[in-house]
Amino acid sequence: MTTTRKRPKNHVTQPNADQRAAFETTRLQRDALAEENLLPVNVDVHTAASIAIAAISRVRPLAAALGRRSATPYALDDLLLLAEAADYANALWLTAYESPDELGPLVAEAQGLRTLAVAMLRVGVAAGITQASFVEALRGGTGYGGLTSDLFAAENEFRANWSRYEGKLLTTADLDSMRRVATMVNARVSSRRFGTPRRVQIVEDRRRAFTLLVRAYEELRRDVTWLRWHEADADRIAPSLWTRAGGGRRPVTEAPTASSEAAPSIAATRPTDPSASAALAAIAPQTIEAALAG
Repeated sequence: MTTTRKRPKNHVTQPNADQRAAFETTRLQRDALAEENLLPVNVDVHTAASIAIAAISRVRPLAAALGRRSATPYALDDLLLLAEAADYANALWLTAYESPDELGPLVAEAQGLRTLAVAMLRVGVAAGITQASFVEALRGGTGYGGLTSDLFAAENEFRANWSRYEGKLLTTADLDSMRRVATMVNARVSSRRFGTPRRVQIVEDRRRAFTLLVRAYEELRRDVTWLRWHEADADRIAPSLWTRAGGGRRPVTEAPTASSEAAPSIAATRPTDPSASAALAAIAPQTIEAALAG
């Protein structure tokens, strides 16, 4: 891949600062795919993108060693761009079937998640996990863009320090909710501003974006397996996109189901209990601090 990405100077808005830009930047790559080479969408695209993005942060320390296997620079940023584009394409697919008033509840949910994130990050500052300047930067977010940027940045910070945040009243489900809801808000706002493409085109874009992500990520997994063969930890660093609870794995060649391209169930794609995150945010600070210290 030859796609390059200019990184913003402000590290707070760097993760997924403009998913629509990622989607547009990779358009030529999507359009270049031959129809016969497209993969069926037989896994939740948002989950797949989240797995890939989390794996990228774990692989970055290995990039120099992986780069020696190739004549070209190792393109983790290209993979990140494809993951963001696939996540955005999936959000467009979901929002294409929503009613116009869906943005209000989404924004309310996003605001609750940002409250949770800021509360936990402040505790992280007190515990020496996160820098105070990071949290101060989050407080400046305004409007839809500021709200979603804060959620993406907070999720990235939690994942980067997950060994210290894990099991401390914050779960991976909360992190997934931050990414999912922020992506949905971005897609809904973009649809209002730029118009929504025809549903047929949305379905096609989603499948093509998914295909690009799977191909690039599987290349990454092969490289990590090669590099970490003796350590036998490749699946921990870059797990399969088809890994499910219980260790099962769904093959890429599985035939598409009727539901894979049909109208999505919006309720099934969002956190089943949005109030749970709001409840967490209301926990007394000393209770959270005690959990982090434990």
